[in-house]
Amino acid sequence: MCHYYLKAMTFPRLILIPVCSLRSVVIYHVVNYCGLPLKETGKRYGGITGTAVNKVASRFKERFAKDKDLQERLDDILSTDEM
Repeated sequence: MCHYYLKAMTFPRLILIPVCSLRSVVIYHVVNYCGLPLKETGKRYGGITGTAVNKVASRFKERFAKDKDLQERLDDILSTDEM
């Protein structure tokens, strides 16, 4: 798993994101920034298929594009110097 996301996952302000969305956030970032294959990502995050991983990532991308509050929260978390 990429080091970047491990730091983000341990960052306490991620609590501001609803728990049901955390898995989607992780999967989206792993798929787009870590280069882990879809099948391997699926094994690590719930034993889902590569196709399901792709669907989760694309749905999160759509939601992220529409949800300004979510954008602001993630930008705040990911742009901090504490990481």
